[in-house]
Amino acid sequence: MEHRHDRRVACELSVELFRAGVSIGKATALNISNEGAHIRTDIQLKRNEMINVVFLDDATLPGWPVRERAIVAHVEDGHAGLWFGRIET
Repeated sequence: MEHRHDRRVACELSVELFRAGVSIGKATALNISNEGAHIRTDIQLKRNEMINVVFLDDATLPGWPVRERAIVAHVEDGHAGLWFGRIET
């Protein structure tokens, strides 16, 4: 069931993922919103784990963080959904 409140914007941004402050590898964000992102990755992620996402591409906008905490919402073969933990109203 879809629970998004914000429209996701298609993109292809390089990100680096961190677990407990240690880099676990790079991935590609395929779409993004204030609420979360869908990434392409072969990194072994676990549903509901907390990770940090660092945006490597120089694509930030005013007010958009370079680093964001995320909860892994779902994991599929080669893909994962991340939730940034807030809902903009």
